[in-house]
Amino acid sequence: MRSCIQKEDVKAGLPPAASAFDIDSVFIFWQQFCLKVENLKKYIESLDYDIAARVPWGDLTFDSNEGFVEGLPITHCWTAPKECFEAHQERWTEEYGVKMISEGQYLTFFTSSTPKGKEIVMEGAEEAKVCPSPASTLIMLQTKAKDSLKLEQLKMSDFAVEHYNSVEAALGLKNTLPQTKRKRLLYKIKKLFHR
Repeated sequence: MRSCIQKEDVKAGLPPAASAFDIDSVFIFWQQFCLKVENLKKYIESLDYDIAARVPWGDLTFDSNEGFVEGLPITHCWTAPKECFEAHQERWTEEYGVKMISEGQYLTFFTSSTPKGKEIVMEGAEEAKVCPSPASTLIMLQTKAKDSLKLEQLKMSDFAVEHYNSVEAALGLKNTLPQTKRKRLLYKIKKLFHR
């Protein structure tokens, strides 16, 4: 809780501790704030991963309804080392309808288009997981999540400022938060004596 309280809050003066305040409810609310913040951070991390994984595929999108239509070829996404792809590209294109999407420093990203049920054997290639959303959608979701995180952190700070003295009093640590004004005064006195 103390880490959420800024110097400005201390200067302004924290609200006095409520005498008949139930500290358990403060603890429950604080745990809820911590859980929300932790979950939002994990969500933002997962979006970071999805955005990074999506970038080499560009704006490649799939119609999810195509999977239910009989007779349409099935599209798979693959990665392979550049040399491996170059060596097998012609044969893979004939057999599996391979189409290169992009080329990284070490890997080539490509798709295959085959009839349903056809077994695909491409030695050296690995099937890739492609996030279904375009990168722009993921970035928008990430921005929204970051805004929500900032709002929760602000609420958390306000809650800490409002209830810190009550928690301190309940734990028997009354007035342990250093008063910034007093510290500044001591600093000025020390400075005077060191001249």
